[in-house]
Amino acid sequence: MDCRERSAWIPAYLDGELDIIKSIEIEKHLETCKECKDVYGSGRALQSALRSPALLNTPSSGLEARILQAVRKGERNSTPTIGSSWMRYGYAVAFAALLLAIVAVWRFNSSQSETQVTANEVLASHVRSLMANHLTDVVSSDRHTVKPWFNGKVDYSPAIEDMADLGFPLTGGRLDYLDNRPVAALVYMRQKHVINLFLWPSSTATSETESFNRKGYSLIHWKKSGFAYWLASDLNRTELLSFVEKYQGRIALHNRN
Repeated sequence: MDCRERSAWIPAYLDGELDIIKSIEIEKHLETCKECKDVYGSGRALQSALRSPALLNTPSSGLEARILQAVRKGERNSTPTIGSSWMRYGYAVAFAALLLAIVAVWRFNSSQSETQVTANEVLASHVRSLMANHLTDVVSSDRHTVKPWFNGKVDYSPAIEDMADLGFPLTGGRLDYLDNRPVAALVYMRQKHVINLFLWPSSTATSETESFNRKGYSLIHWKKSGFAYWLASDLNRTELLSFVEKYQGRIALHNRN
């Protein structure tokens, strides 16, 4: 596949529509091709611009009432014909409802697009770490060894917890690249299953836990206390949610102490 063919796949990669193998192929190509990397960067910039709060114009709560009031006023000032009043009333209500629905769907799709793009990157990074035999840069089950390793490599201090006593032993960490920035990737195990935990600072408010199933893998995402968290593993959703609960509980315990 030449450069032109690969660049044609970039929009689908941005939208999270490619399978894992194709996504990894595009990622590797972007590392060496400046032209395609510029195309990818422009696409991400456009997605970010379309999600800008400045473009959001949510109708006020009284919009529908004002539209109906204007319709009724127009009816009083016009000569009625059989059925015309109800037709105009129906059109006004339908238009107001359609406008509200369009805005709601647009906002939902914008936020979903961002989440889906990140989910695609997270899953590709998880699979790549297994395929490339590059699971850890620092190998240790001791959080006091893994945590200092990230000093100077990322501009934040990742929350690293020892969870062997809870059935999820820490095996190390590595530096990865997600959401257009270097991020900490922590590696935990559940029996023989690898769990990649990615975390980085986020200005977005705390969010509920979301779960996804992609190509036989489970993804869990949440935001809390100024950080975004993503889990990726071939573990089932129930066990991953158990990990999230125990991990958050361990963080809360350390914060209290």
